[in-house]
Amino acid sequence: LADFGLSIIASREEVPGSGDEGALGAFRWKAPECLMGARPTFASDIYSFGMCIIEVLTGKFPWGNSIPDEAVIRNVTKEKLIPARPEDFNDAEWDLVTRMCSFDPELRINAGAVVNCADYFAKYA
Repeated sequence: LADFGLSIIASREEVPGSGDEGALGAFRWKAPECLMGARPTFASDIYSFGMCIIEVLTGKFPWGNSIPDEAVIRNVTKEKLIPARPEDFNDAEWDLVTRMCSFDPELRINAGAVVNCADYFAKYA
C-alpha cells in the first residue's frame, strides 16, 4: 500500500532525489522528507501508511480532492501540517495517525507500535 521505502530496498533501483521527478504520482501520501528529495525509508513508509489510514477510514484522499498538489506539498513541507482530523476519528485513532505522521521522521512510531495499536483497536473498538 505505502511501501515507498520497502520497494526501493527490494528492487535496489535508484529513486530520483530532487525536483518534481522525486515526488511523482503520490504527493498526498508521501512523507515530508521524500517530498523534499530524500530517499524513502521505513519511517517514510509509516507516514504514508498513516495517510492510507485516513483514506481508508474516510473514503477520501488525504487532503481531499479539491486542494491542488502544490498546496499539499506546501502544507506538508513548509507548514508542517497533516490533514485536518476527520470527524469520524476517535481520539485514539487520531493519536495513532498523528504519531505516524510526525514531521520529524525520528519522532514517528515504528511498525511494531503501529501493529500493537491496530491489534488493540481490533480487540477493543
